[in-house]
Amino acid sequence: MTPTEKLHVHHEKLIGTILDLAERTKSDNADASLLITFCNEYLISHAEAEEVTLYKADTDTSFVENMIHEHREIKDTLEAIGSAYGKGDSAGIISATDNFVTLLDRHFAEEENTLMPKLS
Repeated sequence: MTPTEKLHVHHEKLIGTILDLAERTKSDNADASLLITFCNEYLISHAEAEEVTLYKADTDTSFVENMIHEHREIKDTLEAIGSAYGKGDSAGIISATDNFVTLLDRHFAEEENTLMPKLS
């Protein structure tokens, strides 16, 4: 398996876990802590590693800036989920989780379409 294929498999697993946790969060507020914990422990460090390694090696400045900005948006939205969860605001959790998933979908689609071909 090539490094690009390994990265793709890793992303697919990450996406699957996050989407599952996000869906559980929308249907059962008690599970919001699972999504928050998983993302704080794995997603944030993953995003930071991408910024330091993959993006720094990319010469497309607008792509790199966009992806780093999206990582910040994802982190901010995750913090909004945590804040709504702390207040017991189920409507806020659902709204923030939907926004979070939309950002992730956009982020991974852009990586898939722009970054992955460059790594192949």
